[in-house]
Amino acid sequence: YTTINELVETAKENGMVIAKRASVSGAQGGCQAECGSAAANDSGSVDGNYGRDASAGCGCLCHCLEKSVWTVLLLENILAAASFCIFYGGNLWDCLIAGIVGASIWLLENYMAPICLNQIAYQITASFISGLLICVITKVFPVLHMDKIMIGDIMLLIPGSTLYYCMSALAEGNMEQAGEYGSQTFLCAMGIAGGMAIAWCICDLTRKWEKYRMQN
Repeated sequence: YTTINELVETAKENGMVIAKRASVSGAQGGCQAECGSAAANDSGSVDGNYGRDASAGCGCLCHCLEKSVWTVLLLENILAAASFCIFYGGNLWDCLIAGIVGASIWLLENYMAPICLNQIAYQITASFISGLLICVITKVFPVLHMDKIMIGDIMLLIPGSTLYYCMSALAEGNMEQAGEYGSQTFLCAMGIAGGMAIAWCICDLTRKWEKYRMQN
């Protein structure tokens, strides 16, 4: 029978390979390094000591858990956008629309982010698409407050991880790493602002053009 010591030994060997070729440090590789390496160690131990049947069972369980995580993240996006919208003065209708746009941002995170060139390109594109969607909805329903909805959804795009690592590096006195993360945070923030600004300008020009046509 497989003992706990054998499982631990297999996990240790897997961890040594991951640490040598990649990273198991959260400070260096983020949460993905910690959680990903831990999952790899667990699955490797099960597959190496119990065989493919147990590994397949773990795979099914992981697939179900992944679906649950996606559902939770979707609900988090909706609730976060709606909550920030209300916090900054939006009404219930603004909150509803902010939640809908928050769900669209979740879709962009999962399906568009992997094909973007980098994080900055994703921030620009996602903020532009979400901003344009908000402008169109508020044009159809003029009672809505565009600024309140935008604020609620912008919060979902703010690069919290790079900002955290920047402040952490500053606290540790690592100015080189702080500058690297700080520049990434700044560029992402500029991308968010630029995408939203482009969407707002397009909608504003459209309104002015319609007003001009009506007057002439």
